[in-house]
Amino acid sequence: GAVLYFGPWLLPAIFLGAFLVNYTVNTPFLPLLSISTGNMLEAYFGQYIICHMLREQAFKNYTEIFAISAAAILSSFISATLGVGSLYFLGEIKTGHFFYSWYTWWSGDTAGIFIILPLFSEFYLNRLIQVRLPPVKTLLTIASLIVMVLLTYLVFVEKWNQAFIWILSPLMILAGLKLGRIVPRALVIIISMLIIALTAFGHGPFEYGSVNQDLIYLQCLIYSFAFSGLFAKPFKTD
Repeated sequence: GAVLYFGPWLLPAIFLGAFLVNYTVNTPFLPLLSISTGNMLEAYFGQYIICHMLREQAFKNYTEIFAISAAAILSSFISATLGVGSLYFLGEIKTGHFFYSWYTWWSGDTAGIFIILPLFSEFYLNRLIQVRLPPVKTLLTIASLIVMVLLTYLVFVEKWNQAFIWILSPLMILAGLKLGRIVPRALVIIISMLIIALTAFGHGPFEYGSVNQDLIYLQCLIYSFAFSGLFAKPFKTD
């Protein structure tokens, strides 16, 4: 998102950030370089795919959706392959766990891109836009957030039927129709951070034996919210 908005000159910062984060968890030096390079290349090719597709406008009104989807799915291959591959060759990952580790890495990066990138894309496409919500829309935005947080709390903490959490998808769409594209894209980030944190701390319906497995299943839920926020936009009126 940062490279898309500010430009490729930020790529070294992404390399350095990935390097420092992975250094704190005692990653061996060669995988450390490979992982950091993979993160940097992921960002570069992701923004390249998006900028290229937006220039071509091959899908007309749906070009942004296809561009973000292609960037998320394809650029994550680079990071996952370089990261898991380097750990595998050093014996940090066993042969039987290679694909599981690769899929975990790839799906996590892909989900993260779907959560974060749409908001950056909206700002990129409207660089001169100033986010100004009238009082009524501000109240509706706050009300939408409260309802979504309440539903999340009831399902993940109070153990309500997990089907109730799917109500968030149509709420995301309604928010986009009434409040503009920025609101649901921001709400997706907030709600995703909340449910990821709750799942990591052992709350919610995704209890399959390990935090890693729980988070993988949770990503399917996040994808639905992200796509809802990505497709939602106000109706055009004369």
